[in-house]
Amino acid sequence: MTARDDRIRIDLSVGELMHLSALAHLGFKKMMPNDRGIEMHRFDGEDHALEGAHAVERLERFIPEQHKPADQGANRRALIRHWWPLERKTA
Repeated sequence: MTARDDRIRIDLSVGELMHLSALAHLGFKKMMPNDRGIEMHRFDGEDHALEGAHAVERLERFIPEQHKPADQGANRRALIRHWWPLERKTA
């Protein structure tokens, strides 16, 4: 199956997909504004962080069930909720 012009297709082993999703999750955590381990590009707001979380979840969706790590998506959503809490948005 060929990809559309604006898309790419790659073949990954389960192990490669698991490594890639783990690195994506680590990168997500490093982009949170409260992580000062490495100064680099950070999320510029909640919507940007949610877009990043969605991209990582798209990768994780393809990991076979028996190989899936703990629900890191919930961890990412919690990081976003704690950094951009509702009361800060309404203040």
